[in-house]
Parts: sequence; structure tokens; C-alpha cells
Amino acid sequence: MLKALRAVARQFEKRIGWNGVGIALSITIIAVAAVVLYRMLYDIDVREVARAVRKTPLRDLVLAAVFVAAGYFTLTFYDLFALRTIGRNTVPYRIAALAGFTSYSVGHNVGASVFTGAAVRYRIYSVWGLTVI
Repeated sequence: MLKALRAVARQFEKRIGWNGVGIALSITIIAVAAVVLYRMLYDIDVREVARAVRKTPLRDLVLAAVFVAAGYFTLTFYDLFALRTIGRNTVPYRIAALAGFTSYSVGHNVGASVFTGAAVRYRIYSVWGLTVI
């Protein structure tokens, strides 16, 4: 039985590989996010949103944008500090920032962030030699 499982694992690694699984998961996550976003926004009247934005003072819009940008900027440091904690100093800040920003954005907006955010992170960090373990 163990030989059969090892043979299946070898064939899986040869034909698909873990990188292929990562790509498939990424595409699945993006597709699910697109469907959810479409369903959430289907009943929203764009003209009503535009009217509400025009009524909002410019100062409030700029301030909100600054705080959103600052929030996402600080999220990038979670990944950087985690990488430094496990001794992976070779991964540059730009990669940690990309992984942090995209994984938190996808994870918190799609839901099930443990799975969706982890899949995004795995896809990015696997290129840098990090494994699941």
C-alpha cells in the first residue's frame, strides 16, 4: 500500500507539482472572489454612490484614503516581522509587502482568511523557497 501511495505521489509531483496546485488555488480564489463581488454589487446603483461621494467633503475623502493606505502599509510589516522571526532574512521587504498586502486584501474580503490568505502567501513565498512547514 505504501509503495502505491509513493508511486502516486511521484506521478503527482512529476505531472502537476505543488506549484501547479498553488496556481490552481490562486485561480480558484480569484474566481470565487469575482463571483462574490458581483453578487454583492449587483443591486447597487452607481449613480447613487456617485451622488453620495460628491456630497462628501473632499477633506473627508482624502483623510479616509490616507487612513486606508496607512492601514494596508502597516499590514505589510506583519509579514516582514514574521519572516525575520523565523530567520528568513533573504526575503526582501517588497516581497513581504506584496504577500502581506495581497493576502490580507484577499483573505479579509473573500472570507475564510486562514485558507485564502494562506494560499496567496504560499504562492508568493514558495518562489523564495519557503515551504508550508
